[in-house]
Amino acid sequence: MKEETYKIIGILIFGIGFFIVFAAIFLFSMQDMSAKIDISNESIQLDGFIHDTVDFDEINKIEYLDDFEIHGGKKGAGFSNNGYFSGDADFKDIGQCRAYVYYHEKYFVVMYTDEETIIFNEKSEEETKDIYNTLLDKKQKDDKQ
Repeated sequence: MKEETYKIIGILIFGIGFFIVFAAIFLFSMQDMSAKIDISNESIQLDGFIHDTVDFDEINKIEYLDDFEIHGGKKGAGFSNNGYFSGDADFKDIGQCRAYVYYHEKYFVVMYTDEETIIFNEKSEEETKDIYNTLLDKKQKDDKQ
């Protein structure tokens, strides 16, 4: 009987230890869920907790918001961690949209299509402006064709 009790205690300790290690690995891997933004010749891809691919010919308007504060938040599927949000949102002054944003920054790119509005930024203002300028160039080239 004593031997069985030690086995059960050993299994419980192992199980709890395994759970703690698994949880720590999971939480550590979730630390940077920021979107990866890739621009090709035909489209922009935003890949975070959610994923969007927008062809340049689908974009109706592109805006750069400087010194802008986001008010609102998650509305539907999404992930938020360490000041970053990726998911469906409803923001004052923008409305319902897909967001890939660092909340604490004040610069954003907003893309409008017939189907959706997408707002995003990068960790730095320079990176965000570079993406905005690249999108403008790609959109203008696409409009000329």
